[in-house]
Parts: sequence; structure tokens; C-alpha cells
Amino acid sequence: MDILKELIQLDHTLFLQINSLHTGFFDSFMHTYSKVAVWIPFYISVAWIIFRNYGRKGIIMILFLIAGVVLADQISVLLKNYFERPRPSRHPLLDGLVHLVNGRKGSKFGFVSSHAANTMGFALLSSLFIRNKIYSYAVFTWALITCYSRIYLGMHFPADIAGGAILGWIIAYSLFLLFQKTNKSISLLPVKNVLIPTITVGISTLIIIIFALF
Repeated sequence: MDILKELIQLDHTLFLQINSLHTGFFDSFMHTYSKVAVWIPFYISVAWIIFRNYGRKGIIMILFLIAGVVLADQISVLLKNYFERPRPSRHPLLDGLVHLVNGRKGSKFGFVSSHAANTMGFALLSSLFIRNKIYSYAVFTWALITCYSRIYLGMHFPADIAGGAILGWIIAYSLFLLFQKTNKSISLLPVKNVLIPTITVGISTLIIIIFALF
């Protein structure tokens, strides 16, 4: 029990250190970067190159990606309600210590992070489908920044993020194994036109930076 208390205290301390490193620019940047709607063009670009390379068979892969995001999102919500761990923004012991952007506190519970589960799961499963190092570096960087933004914004403790990431990875790899078992006729090869989603991430990030500057 003492070890658990020490781990929780370490989690709180690490959160406060990250959350305290705030500036006006990063407040705006992280707030926008964390929004799901901002990344719709990226999701579409990933679906497009998979369909472009695999044709009708690619639709099955796209459905698996959608299933991964939906499962990660819904299971993470169930776990939040099961564990009932308050978000940092709503934790009674951290009242007045958390830097919030635009006063936003989020919902009541935070373990596990849905953002971490969704982005890390999508990053892993799409990388297993696309099989390109450049894309993998780009998509995991995107997922990591998204995860960091949730701590920065006071929405999650680091342990919430770690739990969400693990959940996302488990779901993604399980779906990949299921895909391989049920779609043996589809041979996975390195995907062409991989720079399209990579550039989409870069352009979206650049727009967010410009927006944050002004």
C-alpha cells in the first residue's frame, strides 16, 4: 500500500512539473492540437492511401481502423467510470495548483485517457497496415504530442496516459491478429504515396503553430 501511495505521489509530482511549464503560445497550441476535429484530414488521408493501394480489400483494413478507434474510445470510457479516478483538473488535493487553458476542466474521471488510447491504438494499427518507417515516425510523433497535450492541459495524470496507451496498443494488436486470421488473402506490403498523410500531419501542425502565434 505504501508503494502504491508513493507511485500516486510520483504521478502527481510529475504531472505538476509538466503542467507548470506553460506559456501563452503553448496554451493555444496544445489546446488546438488536442482537438479531434483538427485531425480529420489526417484520418481521411490514411484511409485514402490504404484504399489507393489495396482497392476494395483496403475497405476491410479501414473498417478495422475505425473499429480500433471506437473500441479504444468506448472501453476507455468504461474504465473511467469503473476506476473513478478524478482528473487533475478536478482532484481535491490539487485544487488551485493546476494550470487550465480557457478554464476547461473536462469530465469528472480521467483513468484511462481516451485520447491516448485512440491515438496510440490508431498509430500502431495503421503502422502495421502501412508498413513504412517514415509514416510510423510521423504517426507516433503525432500520438505522443497529443498525449503530452492532455497532461499539459490538466486533463490527465501521466499514469492516465500510460494506461490509455497500453489499452490502445492491446486493442490495436488484437485487431491486427484478428485481421491476419480472417483475411489471409490480403498480403501486406509497404504502402506507396505514404508522404500524403505524413505531409498532412506536418501541414496541420504548421497551421496550428501559426494560429497559436497570432
